[in-house]
Amino acid sequence: MASYTGSCNCGSVTVTLATAPSMTYACHCLNCRRAGGPFSMNYILGEDEVTVHDSKNSRKQYIDTNTISKATVKVRVL
Repeated sequence: MASYTGSCNCGSVTVTLATAPSMTYACHCLNCRRAGGPFSMNYILGEDEVTVHDSKNSRKQYIDTNTISKATVKVRVL
């Protein structure tokens, strides 16, 4: 079984996926476009499918309600 690994630019946070994401989608909402392009790519994963290592304890959690659709976007970094 193949695994996939990535990290943030400074290397403090690394992410390992046991398998390929089951779902991938592009979001074009205003908040995602603010991330630096016309859209952002997102992966749908179960908590048991991803391992996050944070050597500097720099992970954050937030709830973003400032969306065009008025839907609440919850982002939780494991």
